[in-house]
Amino acid sequence: FQLAVLRVGSPGSLRREFKKVEPTTFLPVKIGSWMWVVATLLLAVLLSRGMAAGRLNLLLSAHVFSLTAGYCAALLAGFFGICYVVCRSFRALTPLREQSLGGAAVRFTRVAAVLVVAGFVLGLLWTGRNRGRYLTGDPREIGTLCAAFWLVGLCWIQWSGRIGLRT
Repeated sequence: FQLAVLRVGSPGSLRREFKKVEPTTFLPVKIGSWMWVVATLLLAVLLSRGMAAGRLNLLLSAHVFSLTAGYCAALLAGFFGICYVVCRSFRALTPLREQSLGGAAVRFTRVAAVLVVAGFVLGLLWTGRNRGRYLTGDPREIGTLCAAFWLVGLCWIQWSGRIGLRT
C-alpha cells in the first residue's frame, strides 16, 4: 500500500484530481433519461389501475404501454439530437458531452425500436383476438408499422457504422 501511495499519490490529492474531471453524463441526458423513467413508471401505474378496475386487459395494457413508452423514447432520442445540434451551434461540445449525447440518442433509438415493434405485435394479437383478423388496415396500424420500420432502419444504420455519431 505504501508503495502504491508513493507512486500514485495520497488519497486527498487523487480526490482533488478526480474532481477536476468532467462528469461523464451531460446534464440534459440525465434529466431526459430520468423524465422518461418517471413517465414510464407513471404510465405503468395508470394502466395497472385500469386493469384492476376491469377496463383493460393485460394484452391491451401491454400494447398501450409499449407504444407509448416507445414513442416517448423516440421523441427523447430526437430531443438529444436537437440538443446536440444546438450545443454545437453556440459552443463547441467537449468530447465527453458529445459522447454522452450521441450515446443517449443511440440507446433511446434502440429502446424505441424494441418497444414500438413489441407494441405493434401486441396490437396485432389483440386485434386478432377481438376482431377476428390481425390486420384491419386502420391508419393507426399503418402509422405504427411505418414508425417501426423507420426506427429499425435507423438502428441498423447506427449499428452498421454507415454514419458517424455527428451525422
